[in-house]
Amino acid sequence: QQKSIKINLKLYKTITMKKILLLILITAFIGCETQPKLAGQFQTGQGGVERKLELGSDEDAMFIKEAVLGWAAKEYEKIREKFGDSLIVRRPSGNYTNAVKIENWENYGATYDSMTRNIISIIPMKMSPNGYRFVDVFFNQNVYSDTIIDESRRFERYWINSETEKIAALSIIMEEE
Repeated sequence: QQKSIKINLKLYKTITMKKILLLILITAFIGCETQPKLAGQFQTGQGGVERKLELGSDEDAMFIKEAVLGWAAKEYEKIREKFGDSLIVRRPSGNYTNAVKIENWENYGATYDSMTRNIISIIPMKMSPNGYRFVDVFFNQNVYSDTIIDESRRFERYWINSETEKIAALSIIMEEE
């Protein structure tokens, strides 16, 4: 009987230690669940709601990079699928306009011989709590037409519609010549 109690006590200790270890592991996994780091602020409209920002995805950055470089390469058919049916453009002056219809992009491209864009930075962002997504792109641009070279630095913000996964708006924040 004494031997049986010792074996049962040893078995009890082993089972208890396994339960404690399992509890510690479960607590560690649950405790490691992290919330996205929010920082900065985005003011929506005059006196509007302040939103926090978090870093967006690399997929959004690459999506916009392809559009920015595709435009320079006049690959309109290739990048057409990235844009929604209508595109709102906000100019540096603050004026909002509807962009030229996608079907007419080739006509715009006919106004110059070629274009190069050198991306300096591309930063995807996401607003919290609504999840609006945008990508900020800063780049140098050279437009060649005959012997004229138009050099500029541009900062543009591309808004991505989360429902359609297409570019819905473009804000040209800055354009220096």
